[in-house]
Amino acid sequence: MTILIPQVKLRSRQISLLYNERRFDELTNLYTQNAQLILPHAPIMDGSLRIYNSFATLLESGADRYTTETSDVKVFDDYALESGNFMVHDQNSKIVDLGTYQILWKNINGSLFIVRDMATSISMKLTGNRFTQDESNFINTFSEMAYSDMVSTSLKDFKNKNRE
Repeated sequence: MTILIPQVKLRSRQISLLYNERRFDELTNLYTQNAQLILPHAPIMDGSLRIYNSFATLLESGADRYTTETSDVKVFDDYALESGNFMVHDQNSKIVDLGTYQILWKNINGSLFIVRDMATSISMKLTGNRFTQDESNFINTFSEMAYSDMVSTSLKDFKNKNRE
């Protein structure tokens, strides 16, 4: 079965809806069993349980509402690569993170499932219409807060492996 671009866009909107309604079981079911979720400032999450826990952690860290906007879809064989922009709001509707994403979808028996979901955070404030390189203007994004311990542990593990 050929993947149609409107199918991908519809399925993508479902991601935001399910997250915003806290329906993490259904959201996790959009991912294949060996899917990878790659979020900014975080280790790669693979498998249903780790992906589910990632959504719960993001919510706990202040990511109350998540929206996406598809900018491009490329279809090849039983796969589609979707690219777009995302925005995350806290409970007060303040933007706590924004950036770009790519989702690799796979057609399995006529339904689309996520094989890999990757996001890149834009964690710098704009000055006028340009990004600044001034460190004082970096935003402490929700993903940085949510995964700071995991990143710290990953770095320690990496350093220990390189010492051996």
